[in-house]
Amino acid sequence: TKPMMVKRAKELGLLTIQRFFIIDSIALENSKRQIEIYHPDCVEIMPGIMPKILKDIRNFVSVPVIAGGLLTDKKDVMSALSAGADAISTTNRTLWKILMQKDMCQGIGRFYGRPRKIQTERGLNTARCVKRKQNGSQFRR
Repeated sequence: TKPMMVKRAKELGLLTIQRFFIIDSIALENSKRQIEIYHPDCVEIMPGIMPKILKDIRNFVSVPVIAGGLLTDKKDVMSALSAGADAISTTNRTLWKILMQKDMCQGIGRFYGRPRKIQTERGLNTARCVKRKQNGSQFRR
C-alpha cells in the first residue's frame, strides 16, 4: 500500500508485492497509475471477492495477481481464480484446507506450485501459492 516502499525495495533489488485496497473507481485508477509508475513484481488486490475488478487488473498487468480479503468459501476462491487471480491470500484456516487439496492446486500451481502455510514476521500463518528461497528472504516464480 506504500508505493515509496515499493520503489525503495526495487532499488535494493528486492522482489515487491504491492497491495491495493479497491474501494471505488478512483482507488482503481490510482492503483493502475501506481502500477505503471512503480512496477511491482506482484500485486495483491483487496478485497479479493471482486471478479470484475480482478479481471480488469489481470488485463492491465503482466505480473502475478493475488486476491486477498473477504474470501469465505471455495466459491469465492474459484471465482477469484477464474477472474484471473494467480494466487489467493487468506487468514481463513478453513480455506487453507480447501487450497491444500490437490484439485485446487492444479489451477493455482501454474505459477507457484502447491500452496503452503507460511510463517510471517507477525507469527500468523497464511496460505499462499508461492515458493520461498532457502533463506526465506524473497519469493521466486
